[in-house]
Amino acid sequence: MKNILVIADGIVAKHFLERLFVAKNSSHHYTVITYKDDIIPRNLSLENFSFYRFDPTSFERLKGVVNDYFSQFMVVVNDSFDAVNVYKNLRQISKKTDILLMDIWGLEDKCIDEDKHLTILDERDVITVKLIDSLPDMPLVADNVGLGRGEIMEVKVPVGSSYMYRHVASIPQKKWRIVMIYRGSNFMIATPSSMILPNDTLLIVGEPSVLLSVFRSIKKETGQFPSPFGSNLYALIDMKNMSEDECRKLVARSIKFNKRLNNKRLYIKVINSMINEVYETLRSMSNESIVVEFNYFTSSCEIIKEDVTKHDIGMLITTNSFFEANKRLFFDIKRPIMTIGKNKIEDISKGVVLSGGEDIEGQSAAILDCCSQLDIPISLYHFTIGKAKDSSLAEHFDNLSRIFGRKVEIIEDSEKNPILKLKNEENLLQFMLFTKKMSRKDPLASISNDMNRLYMRLNSNYQIFIPTT
Repeated sequence: MKNILVIADGIVAKHFLERLFVAKNSSHHYTVITYKDDIIPRNLSLENFSFYRFDPTSFERLKGVVNDYFSQFMVVVNDSFDAVNVYKNLRQISKKTDILLMDIWGLEDKCIDEDKHLTILDERDVITVKLIDSLPDMPLVADNVGLGRGEIMEVKVPVGSSYMYRHVASIPQKKWRIVMIYRGSNFMIATPSSMILPNDTLLIVGEPSVLLSVFRSIKKETGQFPSPFGSNLYALIDMKNMSEDECRKLVARSIKFNKRLNNKRLYIKVINSMINEVYETLRSMSNESIVVEFNYFTSSCEIIKEDVTKHDIGMLITTNSFFEANKRLFFDIKRPIMTIGKNKIEDISKGVVLSGGEDIEGQSAAILDCCSQLDIPISLYHFTIGKAKDSSLAEHFDNLSRIFGRKVEIIEDSEKNPILKLKNEENLLQFMLFTKKMSRKDPLASISNDMNRLYMRLNSNYQIFIPTT
């Protein structure tokens, strides 16, 4: 049994005692000191409570009741002078007993410095947190569990979130975890196979700074691509290593995509400048939605890394040949990379995902978001040769199709490689995971069943390489 001292005065103390009596713990004994009898609820007969009525700022009177066998002191009074002096009296009686002191006046500087056994509960902070929590789309953190620093958070998944209809296992969780899913009046322990539905509430734990980023990611709604990767598009024009025709097409098609997607701006960086028609066009192009920057001090495409962070780039647009020559650089950037196709953007007839069973579920929301903005249908070719049939990915895309309002054609085939079906088409937008294996030379790609490694077979089309985590 623990002995706990409560020094109580004021309306907050009265409500605290009422709650304490209702939620009484018979295994502890509470000694309550009050100024007035009306603080104590009437008609109570509790064996584990003792009551005293006197002024606790009197050291001698307090010492007559209190000694160092108490495991905790609680001071809940409504006068700052009384609070400070009661604290000092208690600290004279016991140097090491834990003290919880309610503060509504800013007493921290008035109390003894570096008292590791003192906890000051700032009532203003508690009320402020509750007010902030009541605002829409604000992270709800546990302030009285764990360290109370935001390492435990509750997040509701809105309709349109990229987390909808995803299995927990498909969500990268580095330095954080989904531990519980609340659905209606029920809850479940999160497992790798648990699917997240719209309006579910997730209980997540991890580093506070990471959880804030996760919160923002969950709250992102549809129609935001290239978010969550970034807000802007980017094209590098290397006039030395790109032909004038390549530069012209890259500029024109980057501008078209800038008009079709809901990004903020298109940044065009020019290096290795040469005086030609494209150069003159770019010199007079900058406006509110297109920013053209000439760099005359570097000839290296490594400048992309700096620009991606500086300008919050969400997707880069480049040519096939430039992508092939700089795959390792593009892989390290960890942003979607789009290579332009032979035909015009207006000719793109559908989006295509070729899946051989690898995990593309984690980026499915971004894929459907992009197709929705471009107003094109999407086909999922699920190639399952030599593998057990798994309908979970098809089910996942089918669920998302209703959210994004995009028709998703799901084609399952265990015999014919979809590359062979599509090799003569040139009006596709193909999505694929950008794996580490694809970032280096791959002489065995032509005999592989991995759809990602065979991307060169369809490179006359527009292709978007989505980074893996």
